[in-house]
Amino acid sequence: CKSMNGWMSGILMLWNMGIVAGLMLGGMLVLRPVLLRLLTARQRTWLGMLGWYGTGMINVFGVLGWVHILPVTFRDLITPRTISRTVYQWPAYLPDVYRGTGEYAVALPGGKAVWVELTDGMLLAAVVVWLAGIAALSIWMWRRSRRLKALGRKRYDMIYLQAELPPQRRELVLRHEWNHLRMRHSWMKSWANIVLVSWWWNPILWASYYYFCRDMELACDEKTLRDLEKGEQRKQYAQ
Repeated sequence: CKSMNGWMSGILMLWNMGIVAGLMLGGMLVLRPVLLRLLTARQRTWLGMLGWYGTGMINVFGVLGWVHILPVTFRDLITPRTISRTVYQWPAYLPDVYRGTGEYAVALPGGKAVWVELTDGMLLAAVVVWLAGIAALSIWMWRRSRRLKALGRKRYDMIYLQAELPPQRRELVLRHEWNHLRMRHSWMKSWANIVLVSWWWNPILWASYYYFCRDMELACDEKTLRDLEKGEQRKQYAQ
């Protein structure tokens, strides 16, 4: 029926967005050796946030079609040649419209098309697996967050420390964790979590998430070291 086909077309569009998200953040992974030399950890964090934020915003993604660093834009490089290159349109690697059981073209890098057979049952099974993965990850994150909040006063921005920490180390750990809050890392990570959970099936997003979190930790280290004036404190923090 038409409603079923329209619903499936919407799902395919979301999966296309997941592929685009992987390509955008994957491009940053490829450039990471260069970015490590050119940018500080804090700058890499904000650049990474632009990538995570842009995965769900068509207007941000459209900017990639305007900036010409090379003869072609980044959007040109990741857009299959089998679909229109309208600025405000997601590239379609999977079919962008579903019309029921039949053969559909899947676009590969370079614009090469491969024809595959798609059925209602096949897509429904894929949707069930996708939603099950989203539900499982969401429940796991919710339970972990709930356990942490139960330790404190059930506020969102809390800092938890080990009771056996000596006073000097406790101060250093507090400085580090406080810098996370000052640099808005909590909401940055929250948005990245939403993207990761939504398209959990894309392995590139998991690798990007790892390095994104690593840059946030390094950014806090840089900020904490700058704030410390005493040489002994810096030495202890570095250890």
